[in-house]
Amino acid sequence: MVSKYLLKKPILNEIEDFGYPEFHMDLPTGLPPNPPWFKRPEVPFIPKLEAEDENGRTFELPYLRFALSDDEPVMLGTTERDAPIY
Repeated sequence: MVSKYLLKKPILNEIEDFGYPEFHMDLPTGLPPNPPWFKRPEVPFIPKLEAEDENGRTFELPYLRFALSDDEPVMLGTTERDAPIY
């Protein structure tokens, strides 16, 4: 069990800065997002995140990351670099 106090450490808010620097160039679409994003591994204990498009169809979000929202851990998902985050 993860300690409730561990998730409130200020250093966790700075973890994003440990990723690779982003290079803003004319990049082709469909690239994976930079760390701390990661491709969802095909294992049963990591849930599949899905989102819904404007036509009501669901689609899987292949890239995940963990974050804190109101001091609560959450899992975010996206489809590619610079795409909407769900």
